[in-house]
Amino acid sequence: MDGDEITIDSALAEYFKAANTYNYLLSSKVMVPENVVRECAYWMMRFLYVYNQPENWISENTPRVAIPPQLADDIARNLQMVLSGHIPQWMLHLQKQGAPQAHPRMAAGIGVAVAYKKFAASGAIKDSHSTKTVAKLYGVSTRGVQNWMKEYPFCEPADFFPHAGNEADRAAQIAAELPRAAATYREWGRGAANPRPFGKAGRRPRAKS
Repeated sequence: MDGDEITIDSALAEYFKAANTYNYLLSSKVMVPENVVRECAYWMMRFLYVYNQPENWISENTPRVAIPPQLADDIARNLQMVLSGHIPQWMLHLQKQGAPQAHPRMAAGIGVAVAYKKFAASGAIKDSHSTKTVAKLYGVSTRGVQNWMKEYPFCEPADFFPHAGNEADRAAQIAAELPRAAATYREWGRGAANPRPFGKAGRRPRAKS
């Protein structure tokens, strides 16, 4: 399902479908596949993003579709586990080996870049060299930008600027945000061309003989 087709009703339906599958497998005492765990997490996230879209609000304090009690309980229970010092098992299933994930500030900037690229691909942003644009602004390689598209496929343009009047308005706001997000990433990001906040570590001088 493409990001543009996701509504709050479809996101909620997909979440409950994934959650029911997860609970069934768990009750059957079999190993829950990673893709099932990922589906639950993805659709929970997608529902919460779409929940904040203007079309879901009848008035300032009245949503058209409220957060279901079951979902609120799930979120509260998982936060309670984290606060007590225990990482929920389903989160551990999604943990990747190797390099640590980007800091939230960096991840937010990467999300803007991914959204920019997706809007450029759809034509909402006029940029036929969007990969090079992002790479130059962020101080990373074009391969790095391509990897972001694979590592952050869940980032959708609709996740940003929820109160934008329409797609064209959101595209304009994302295009305007890109240089600001890139500046933050350049300060904290991993790109070879980017300095670290306190300077990059130099080689330790050799002891004189």
